[in-house]
Amino acid sequence: MPSPEANDDYDDLDFAETVRDHPAVPPLAAAVLRFGRYEVLRKKDGTLFELGRGGMGVTYKALDPGLRRTVVLKVIRADLLGNDPQARARFRREARSAAGVHHPHIATVFDIGEERGEDYYVMEFIAGEDLHTRLKRDGPLSVAAVVQIARQVAEALDAAWEQGIVHRDIKPGNLMLAHRPPEREAREGPRVKVVDFGLAKALKVAGASTTDAASSILVASTLRPIFSPAYASPEQIEDEAVDIRSDFY
Repeated sequence: MPSPEANDDYDDLDFAETVRDHPAVPPLAAAVLRFGRYEVLRKKDGTLFELGRGGMGVTYKALDPGLRRTVVLKVIRADLLGNDPQARARFRREARSAAGVHHPHIATVFDIGEERGEDYYVMEFIAGEDLHTRLKRDGPLSVAAVVQIARQVAEALDAAWEQGIVHRDIKPGNLMLAHRPPEREAREGPRVKVVDFGLAKALKVAGASTTDAASSILVASTLRPIFSPAYASPEQIEDEAVDIRSDFY
């Protein structure tokens, strides 16, 4: 569950707002797409509410009807796990490890599962935007904001490392800035949540050559790295063992 402090900054439990945002979806377009108990939300035009697509899969805004909260549901690309039971077991093991890390600056992992042969990952929904989007729209941040963001991310990485977890894909797109009223952000600075802990290690394709058994993610057909080369540490690029220093890099 998000910390009480986090709920001061954004409301990821506002079920009423979720329903209000989707009141008039045409009946045929409103067929519910479920993964386990989670229902993928639709936009007002009836299309699925995608939050993004990337090397790991498709991310949706979804609803947990049992707990009446909005969540993020990431459906993993089928070719990353395939029919390999060891890869699927590794994915679930790493997701469980990530779920065990509780920190104000890490998005909480709620659940994992499989539906219609597709694996998925459920985590805390953060009302806001990622750092990549903020930079693209507003340009460079102030020195004070950079320092505040760096401090929060460093605290998150340290907490994860205490439990032996390395993120492996720290980049602006994986740093969420929780929505705050402008006057509060001007006074206190941005509030950061690191997302997708555990995925990069878990989704190494079975059979890909690597020194560290889970340090690199390769699509076998193209040998294209899933991690972001522009932000990867030298040891990731060279397919060597990684630790917390790789994330700080």
